[in-house]
Amino acid sequence: MQEVVEPLRHYLVRLGLDERSADIYQALKQYGPQTMSEVARTSGVPRTRIYRVLDSLISAGLVEVQTHHKRSILEAASFSKIQVALAKKEQEVSELQKEYQQLVGKIDLHMVQSGRSRVYFYEGLEGIKQMLWTQTKYSGENLSILRDGMKQQVGLAFFERWSQECNDKNIQFRSIIDNNFIATQKEWYEHHTNKKLERWQARWVSEDVLPINYSIVIFGDIVMHYNWDHQQKFGIAIHDKFVAGMQRNMFEILWKMGKPYAED
Repeated sequence: MQEVVEPLRHYLVRLGLDERSADIYQALKQYGPQTMSEVARTSGVPRTRIYRVLDSLISAGLVEVQTHHKRSILEAASFSKIQVALAKKEQEVSELQKEYQQLVGKIDLHMVQSGRSRVYFYEGLEGIKQMLWTQTKYSGENLSILRDGMKQQVGLAFFERWSQECNDKNIQFRSIIDNNFIATQKEWYEHHTNKKLERWQARWVSEDVLPINYSIVIFGDIVMHYNWDHQQKFGIAIHDKFVAGMQRNMFEILWKMGKPYAED
């Protein structure tokens, strides 16, 4: 039984219970229903401490209390209650992840507004999504040089949530694109129907003018470099007003040279 009990205690601690609570639940599972005095002996938790942690175990639904002949009998709830606690933990993690993405965007923009120059490296698909979501925190114009569409990389669900957020905030987009971007757009919309950016304009430039090897986005004092062509996806965000200013000037030169593009 001991080889089963120890992993149970370790799991409960990882689930979020303090060590004393895990000791009590473990003892009740191992030895069955017990009085307060018996639990103090089998769990090693002093009786005065049992009263302190018992409320949290009861509120979590992990321990039930019954009264027999004026004595309180403690009994461990079934393992299905642990499944409920696990589901609650998963929900909390999911909510923390959403709040984290929003918080990072706000913190990053605050740093930029403070005038400090910073460089951030993002790795993997989740890092790319985090970068893209940061764009929704800036209400000014968003400029970009695009090699291909983001939808193929991040998936339909994320793109629709991202584009809806941009539309709700009336963010203006202007993009420089090439033949590769047009080809990826055509391929995507042969198989998908989805929300689009409502305030997006684009101009096409030939490879002779500018070979576009990866995507660049400029907004505020931030320049984001996206490289998602290869198996190792990564991005770099430069927070510097002088770098952003020069990139913005280069964009305007290309914009004047480009030909208007309209989606079918």
